[in-house]
Amino acid sequence: QGTAPKLIRGGAGATVDLNGTVQYVGRISSLGVAPGGGGTITSAAPATLVSNMSAGDRTFGGSITGAITFGRVGGYTLTLESPQTYTGATYLLGSATSLQDDATFANTSALVLSYATLNLNNNSGLQTANNNRIADAAPVTMRGSTITYNGRSAVYASETMGALTLDLGANTVSANPNAGQGNYYSAVLTFASLQRNNNATVNFTGLNLGQIGNTGGVLFTTAPATVGGGFLGAW
Repeated sequence: QGTAPKLIRGGAGATVDLNGTVQYVGRISSLGVAPGGGGTITSAAPATLVSNMSAGDRTFGGSITGAITFGRVGGYTLTLESPQTYTGATYLLGSATSLQDDATFANTSALVLSYATLNLNNNSGLQTANNNRIADAAPVTMRGSTITYNGRSAVYASETMGALTLDLGANTVSANPNAGQGNYYSAVLTFASLQRNNNATVNFTGLNLGQIGNTGGVLFTTAPATVGGGFLGAW
């Protein structure tokens, strides 16, 4: 009370039970920076965990589980290494959050980015190719934010998410295959649909985006409304 939030640094095997409460803490991290290298933050009853990443980049090798809604704020990068199996929504408010190796948000009910970057990295750390890092049906809301999907070399990489809503500001969605090794590679992001509010914009980027062959791609299961024979906008 009246003091700066403290960090949570959980070692492998340790458990922090939020017990249905709302907790605002400093940065979360673990001594182990590989998958399974940290402890568990959990709650059987609905709870909220907000981490303030205001004092340096950190890596968390543990897991957030149970009925937790998770949010992160602050100006540094949080790298996650293990599956985050909590079932509440995910709020990324500022700076970058990176999922690599075994890290997923595969059970989250919704994903909200506000002036933040989400990196889905199959090409860093242990170079783990994971085609299901985000819950397939989770709606995605972007406000002045960036989603970057990085594939691994010699892999046809793909990721499916729910409905994409561009809610505010200038946004970027990037699909980047890794052409470093091998004769085949791709990185394809698929969203359920596209909606635009409040004069928001989006820039779709990636290697040879939309072409045939070893390319990046951004697809929509339900085709967005277009003008002039297939163009989005003008926005």
